[in-house]
Amino acid sequence: MKAKRCYARVELKPETKRKLLTLAKAEGWKFSEFVRIHLEAVADGKLTLSPHRAQIDREKLEDIVRRVQALPTLDDRPEDEILGYDSQGIPR
Repeated sequence: MKAKRCYARVELKPETKRKLLTLAKAEGWKFSEFVRIHLEAVADGKLTLSPHRAQIDREKLEDIVRRVQALPTLDDRPEDEILGYDSQGIPR
Protein backbone atom coordinates (compact mmCIF):
# COMPACT_ATOMS: atom_id res chain seq x y z
CA MET A 1 0.00 0.00 0.00
CA LYS A 2 1.40 3.37 -1.02
CA ALA A 3 1.84 5.93 1.75
CA LYS A 4 -0.55 8.84 1.54
CA ARG A 5 1.09 12.24 1.46
CA CYS A 6 -0.18 14.95 3.74
CA TYR A 7 0.68 18.55 3.03
CA ALA A 8 0.43 21.34 5.58
CA ARG A 9 1.26 24.99 5.17
CA VAL A 10 3.69 26.25 7.78
CA GLU A 11 4.44 29.92 8.20
CA LEU A 12 8.12 30.65 8.79
CA LYS A 13 9.84 33.92 9.54
CA PRO A 14 11.83 35.01 6.47
CA GLU A 15 15.13 34.70 8.37
CA THR A 16 14.27 31.14 9.48
CA LYS A 17 13.28 30.10 5.96
CA ARG A 18 16.46 31.64 4.52
CA LYS A 19 18.61 29.72 7.01
CA LEU A 20 16.80 26.45 6.31
CA LEU A 21 17.10 26.94 2.55
CA THR A 22 20.82 27.73 2.89
CA LEU A 23 21.45 24.61 5.01
CA ALA A 24 19.41 22.37 2.72
CA LYS A 25 21.24 23.64 -0.35
CA ALA A 26 24.64 23.28 1.31
CA GLU A 27 23.88 19.65 2.13
CA GLY A 28 22.40 18.92 -1.30
CA TRP A 29 18.80 18.38 -0.16
CA LYS A 30 15.48 19.64 -1.43
CA PHE A 31 13.97 21.97 1.15
CA SER A 32 11.02 19.74 2.10
CA GLU A 33 13.19 16.61 2.37
CA PHE A 34 15.72 18.46 4.52
CA VAL A 35 13.01 19.62 6.92
CA ARG A 36 11.35 16.17 7.03
CA ILE A 37 14.59 14.29 7.71
CA HIS A 38 15.64 16.66 10.48
CA LEU A 39 12.18 16.61 12.09
CA GLU A 40 12.25 12.80 12.05
CA ALA A 41 15.71 12.85 13.64
CA VAL A 42 14.42 15.09 16.43
CA ALA A 43 11.34 12.91 16.92
CA ASP A 44 13.52 9.76 17.07
CA GLY A 45 15.86 11.35 19.62
CA LYS A 46 18.80 11.28 17.19
CA LEU A 47 19.06 15.07 17.09
CA THR A 48 18.66 17.44 20.02
CA LEU A 49 17.45 20.97 19.55
CA SER A 50 17.79 21.95 23.19
CA PRO A 51 18.41 25.68 23.64
CA HIS A 52 20.73 24.76 26.50
CA ARG A 53 23.04 22.72 24.26
CA ALA A 54 26.44 24.28 23.81
CA GLN A 55 27.02 25.90 20.44
CA ILE A 56 29.98 24.56 18.48
CA ASP A 57 32.36 27.17 17.09
CA ARG A 58 33.51 25.52 13.84
CA GLU A 59 36.49 27.85 13.44
CA LYS A 60 37.78 27.00 16.91
CA LEU A 61 37.20 23.29 16.27
CA GLU A 62 39.08 23.44 12.96
CA ASP A 63 41.91 25.31 14.68
CA ILE A 64 42.17 22.55 17.31
CA VAL A 65 42.24 19.88 14.59
CA ARG A 66 45.02 21.75 12.73
CA ARG A 67 47.09 22.11 15.91
CA VAL A 68 46.68 18.42 16.81
CA GLN A 69 47.60 17.35 13.28
CA ALA A 70 50.73 19.53 13.46
CA LEU A 71 52.00 17.79 16.61
CA PRO A 72 55.11 15.66 16.09
CA THR A 73 54.90 11.87 16.11
CA LEU A 74 56.52 10.70 19.35
CA ASP A 75 56.41 6.97 18.64
CA ASP A 76 56.64 5.49 15.14
CA ARG A 77 55.48 2.03 16.16
CA PRO A 78 52.14 0.76 14.77
CA GLU A 79 49.13 1.38 17.03
CA ASP A 80 48.66 -2.34 17.71
CA GLU A 81 52.22 -2.64 18.95
CA ILE A 82 51.85 0.40 21.21
CA LEU A 83 48.60 -1.02 22.63
CA GLY A 84 50.10 -4.48 22.99
CA TYR A 85 47.92 -6.41 20.51
CA ASP A 86 49.20 -9.36 18.52
CA SER A 87 48.67 -9.94 14.77
CA GLN A 88 45.14 -11.27 15.46
CA GLY A 89 44.13 -8.22 17.50
CA ILE A 90 44.30 -10.03 20.85
CA PRO A 91 46.02 -8.34 23.80
CA ARG A 92 49.32 -9.93 24.71
